Amino acid sequence: MVKTQTWLIIVAAATMALQGCKAEDKYARALFDDQIPYSQVLVSKLYFADKYYGCTFAGVQLTDAAPTAPPTYSLQERGQGKYWTWNLKFGGDWQASPLSDQPKSEMTVYAKQCMSELPDDVEAMALKALSEEGSWYILKQRSYESTFLYIYSPKEKLALKFRHGD
Repeated sequence: MVKTQTWLIIVAAATMALQGCKAEDKYARALFDDQIPYSQVLVSKLYFADKYYGCTFAGVQLTDAAPTAPPTYSLQERGQGKYWTWNLKFGGDWQASPLSDQPKSEMTVYAKQCMSELPDDVEAMALKALSEEGSWYILKQRSYESTFLYIYSPKEKLALKFRHGD
């Protein structure tokens, strides 16, 4: 199984290179391109090395033209053919920041692990967005191992999604 995954990653990287897109940007671009105005990809990781559990994330720097309210849509609105999968969802039941004490206590060790994998500057923007007014977040914990966090912050010029799971 590991050999199959390795070959799939190699083929995907080669395909992306031929399409003129950096492989590491592909996930973030697929997630945000037709949803919100952004100037650059900050982080993008669709796969993790552990064969069972790990972190995936995508984040972009918003432009001044980004709306103050976060995007909302269903997977069907993004088009079944291209965006049928859950990993391209960025929206839902947004909560205004700051993150209250109750959800903070629910951020499992896995959510904190994913946050710590971000570059320092992106992690700092995300933590600031969660701790001050003016941003939006969605924190979902489907099981102890499966955690999602979406952040939309025009104030910090950040749109970020991360997930820990299988």
